Amino acid sequence: AIRAANRQAVWSDAVVGGIVIAIALAISLWLLRVLGRQRRLIVERVRFLNEKNSELEAFAGRAAHDLRSPMNPIRGYTDLILESPGLPADVTAMAQRIRRAVDRMTSVVDNMLALSVSGRPPQGHSSTTLVIERTLEEMGAELQGVDISTKLRAARVACTEEVLAQILRNLIGNAIKFRAHDRPLRITIESKDDGPVVEIAIEDNGLGMDAESAQHAFEPFYRGQMDRELPGHGLGLAIVDRTTRALGGTCELSSVLDRSTRIVVRLPRA
Repeated sequence: AIRAANRQAVWSDAVVGGIVIAIALAISLWLLRVLGRQRRLIVERVRFLNEKNSELEAFAGRAAHDLRSPMNPIRGYTDLILESPGLPADVTAMAQRIRRAVDRMTSVVDNMLALSVSGRPPQGHSSTTLVIERTLEEMGAELQGVDISTKLRAARVACTEEVLAQILRNLIGNAIKFRAHDRPLRITIESKDDGPVVEIAIEDNGLGMDAESAQHAFEPFYRGQMDRELPGHGLGLAIVDRTTRALGGTCELSSVLDRSTRIVVRLPRA
């Protein structure tokens, strides 16, 4: 009787174990089907987003071209007016205002185009030292009277020369725009290897930012209270941040109001 009871218990355990295994297998198969369906949905969604991004870039390029085209003749005719001898002072003043407005509009179009494609920069590599030196040379006219200090260590980043130059022009241009009027502008540029990334730091002694402005500095079109008194559209730092993140890097900002702003860009090393 005892042996029969033991056999019955073993048989019951085997049945229960079989049922548990069958349920586990059924749940596993169901989960695999669900995961497969989710994976297909994610692939389709990514493909859809890539198509929409491509369409957006194409639209941005066409829009930029269409918006820029009428600006060129307006700028040209304005220049001809200003070159004409013997113009009344009021006509000269109006022509100069038109030219400034055209230049601002052209800048807006260019920045919006740059922002629209900043999330998909081309692949490549470049020398940080070479690009920094070339960018400073190209911006020589804007940097007249600016104390530039560099501390550069040769490194190569996974970023094309054109994209890196655009990042630098935006950062340096931002420092020029927000310079303090009671002291000469000083800009320090440093680059160095930091393990798998290359760090580029640009620091100035300009107007600086309050805590709230610094928190929103990389948001497109954001302009703090002080920014509203200066020309610009709040796109430069947004372009830098989006481009840097798209390259697999990071961008950090620290600022002290009426003292300094320091922006550190870290890009993957090539």
